[in-house]
Amino acid sequence: RSTLVLHDLLKHTPVSHPDHPLLQDALRISQNFLSSINEEITPRRQSMTVKKGEHRQLLQDSFMVELVEGARKLRHVFLFTDLFLCAKLKKQIGGKSQQYDCKWYIPLTDLSFQMVDESEAVPNIPLVPDEELDAMKIKISQIKNDIQREKRANKGSKVIERLKKKLSEQESLLLLMSPNMAFRVHNRNGKSYTFLISSDYERAEWRENIR
Repeated sequence: RSTLVLHDLLKHTPVSHPDHPLLQDALRISQNFLSSINEEITPRRQSMTVKKGEHRQLLQDSFMVELVEGARKLRHVFLFTDLFLCAKLKKQIGGKSQQYDCKWYIPLTDLSFQMVDESEAVPNIPLVPDEELDAMKIKISQIKNDIQREKRANKGSKVIERLKKKLSEQESLLLLMSPNMAFRVHNRNGKSYTFLISSDYERAEWRENIR
């Protein structure tokens, strides 16, 4: 969600409205994130800065699986108005806000979207048996049930936090292992990056927004 949209929402939301402080927090987080992205990118390449009077806006983002030398890597991918950025979410320590490690980025002027045709040399995708994926889903469901049971029993927050951490780990693992549909983004300098996604719809959505 772009900071401009949040600005507009905040402008039309009365201070007395219960959503006002939530919108302020969301705007602050969005601005901090965009600031960190600019700090990461600008020193590397001055030409990456947006034109005077323009604002870098976030158009779309999601977790995706990047195929790196045959291995699955969980990434958080961001599409801005001027660039496509691939980042790794760092582990959170001591309740700090989310931090990212920028793996690579491509200016939209240098980027093209590539379908992976059957005639191409499709990269070797490490597949996970359906039985293993089903087992992960069952485990996630069980952990969710455990969390609800602990909440009803008014058990200590440490138990619930431990279960939530376990749930997050299992959901991340499922997110990493599930997708098998490949698509590539290509940099004009000749380098391509391969992602794995779950559906044609998701691929079409990214393709449309990248255009």
